[in-house]
Amino acid sequence: MTQRLAITGAKLASRMSRLIGKQGQNLPGTIGLRLSPGILRDLSHQVSQATVMVCGTNGKTTVNNLLADLSEQNGYRVVANRTGANLTEGVAGSYILASRGGRIEADLAFLESDEAWARHTIKHLPVDLMIITNLFRDQLDRYGEIDTTMEYLLEAIERKPDLRLLVNGDDPLCVHLAQTSGRSFSTFGITEPVLAQTEETREATFCPVCDRPLDYQFYHYSQLGHYDCTCGFHRPAIDYAVTEVDLSDGLSFKLAGQAYTIAYRGFYNIYNFAAVIAAFDLLDLKRDRLPQQLQLFLPKAGRNEIFQVGPTRLILNLAKNPAGFNQNLHSLLADDTAEAVLLGINDEAQDGRDVSWLWDVDFERLKKTDVKQILTTGARGADMLLRLKYDGIEGRLVLELRAAIDQLLQAQPKVAYVLVNYTLLQPAHAYLKALAQRSRS
Repeated sequence: MTQRLAITGAKLASRMSRLIGKQGQNLPGTIGLRLSPGILRDLSHQVSQATVMVCGTNGKTTVNNLLADLSEQNGYRVVANRTGANLTEGVAGSYILASRGGRIEADLAFLESDEAWARHTIKHLPVDLMIITNLFRDQLDRYGEIDTTMEYLLEAIERKPDLRLLVNGDDPLCVHLAQTSGRSFSTFGITEPVLAQTEETREATFCPVCDRPLDYQFYHYSQLGHYDCTCGFHRPAIDYAVTEVDLSDGLSFKLAGQAYTIAYRGFYNIYNFAAVIAAFDLLDLKRDRLPQQLQLFLPKAGRNEIFQVGPTRLILNLAKNPAGFNQNLHSLLADDTAEAVLLGINDEAQDGRDVSWLWDVDFERLKKTDVKQILTTGARGADMLLRLKYDGIEGRLVLELRAAIDQLLQAQPKVAYVLVNYTLLQPAHAYLKALAQRSRS
């Protein structure tokens, strides 16, 4: 009875939250757990086939949502926290909102989890597979350095003796974590050089075993690539190997002899798709139609999403740490139609208060583009502007996000990029969507 009352109250709170414009997933979880502390354990154990937890610095929302959406397209019943509410309350909210009469009727659960919080959330869940997309430096004031994040994840893994891992084999930190855990693990990766070598800051140039410098035959970006060390630590054989990458028109590649062509932008997204394809195989899910389904798959809210406003095509993406920002700049550099860019930085708790990571981003790449207008915005827009000036790049600060977007559009650039961190993503998406709808009417 208590659990049913908790679910009823939580769902009512979610509806009220949505009425005032909130996404409404954390609140029902908070209420449900407060009224019935065992609710997450009870509901999650009703999933009939498999539960997957997705962690990693970058890409976990994309991977989680791809897994959920593609599984549904293949006829599976799914529970997932698609909105990115990735603390325990958000995960609980996903189950509560999916329940009917206190029951969950689902074959699969796909749950994005914050790396620092996975050790708490996983206690309640029957997790079968954990996917780790990558491990980059992120939110120094919240996580500390990468070693701390790895310790948090190892603690989560140790709570589940039968847990299987799927990790990025091109990331020495992911591989070291998997090896240290003693759990069975599989790897995905890109087995040949694709991008021109750059001088961007790498997250882990030292061996995670002996601290000697790693040697790279080639690397893709940040610390991802083909690495080895004199101590014997090395990139393992890749179980799900990506080959024949072509970035000329969206993304195309081969994995296990199967060709994939996808209308996504950004080289880094190949890792996300490889993780999804590998997970489908490991979970023995229906995958005959995956190539066709991925070909038709479109970017979701704020992930390389495109908006047409009058003559201007705007591309919105999340940029929340050095690795992600550098990859966004690489995409911008490859786009010879780009004429304007808006860089938005906030410092709310979800973003991290410490924005010193901006100094590890290779903004000098902007000098190699045809971009004529650069604006900064957000609570730390002035810090962003200072960072640009240090590299000899002229920009202009427009504090309020909507005003900055309006200013960006005034010159009617052919293509404009809007790159923002976490708490600016949703308001930017909402405003661009409204402008695009108004432009069509």
